[in-house]
Amino acid sequence: MLIEAFFSHDDVQISAEEAGEINRMLSQMSALDIPREQLDRVSDYIITALNLDTVEWKYVRGLQNLLEGIQNMSLDG
Repeated sequence: MLIEAFFSHDDVQISAEEAGEINRMLSQMSALDIPREQLDRVSDYIITALNLDTVEWKYVRGLQNLLEGIQNMSLDG
């Protein structure tokens, strides 16, 4: 699944393999790379993935940084 497909579908089912690919791609992005209308969705996805401990350790720091960036953007309005 390409990241664009993830952004464009609200109620999509993803496999574990697709989640790993999404995690890899998101871990390399900044909050500015995320479409504004998808910030809440991406934030919810990251929080869930981290809480369920389904993220490969090598992507955790990047996802945490992205989540922090999204949260900062939300605070800035």
